[in-house]
Amino acid sequence: MGRESSVCFKYFNDPDFIGCLRELLATCDTIVGFNIKFDLHWCARHKIVLRSDQKVWDCQLAEFVLSGQRNGMMSLNEALASYGLDAKVDAVAEYWKAGIDTADIPVNILQEYNTYDVTSLVTLKELQMQLMTPEQIKLVYRDWE
Repeated sequence: MGRESSVCFKYFNDPDFIGCLRELLATCDTIVGFNIKFDLHWCARHKIVLRSDQKVWDCQLAEFVLSGQRNGMMSLNEALASYGLDAKVDAVAEYWKAGIDTADIPVNILQEYNTYDVTSLVTLKELQMQLMTPEQIKLVYRDWE
């Protein structure tokens, strides 16, 4: 999604969640995530397949490349902090620590959590690409062609 797009939030048990996600992903040229292999495997389990011309950028992999392959499992908050960006307020983790399942976390908390993920990843990707050489970018940008 481009910067001009608003963030779309759907709860996982909304009847049209999968259809909405499928439609949204179909409009994207680049999919950006953090440890995105998890999300791509989830999509594959639900028969959501990316087009052959779509690209994937994994911000966690980019941090690994930028660190000279020394930092393999940086968290999103660690990556954001390294660029002087605000860490997300992780109220969701507090619910999980208290033994509360995701399905029982208030929707407004999940929406805030996920919206910040989306908006921060766009900024993080742009900053990473400014620091990387063209060769490093090729290592991170997944091109299906």
